[in-house]
Amino acid sequence: MHGFKDVSRQRAVAETAPIIALKMAGSAPSVVNRTVELATALGATPTARQD
Repeated sequence: MHGFKDVSRQRAVAETAPIIALKMAGSAPSVVNRTVELATALGATPTARQD
């Protein structure tokens, strides 16, 4: 998993809070949709920006 210097630091963080990872691959819409799914699962109410 990217974002941690080493596995021991990852484990230390995991003792405090859950760690999740999202695969940021594929088309841009696919990545956005996956991120929205996560936000929704965490209780957010994502809405599309209307510019």
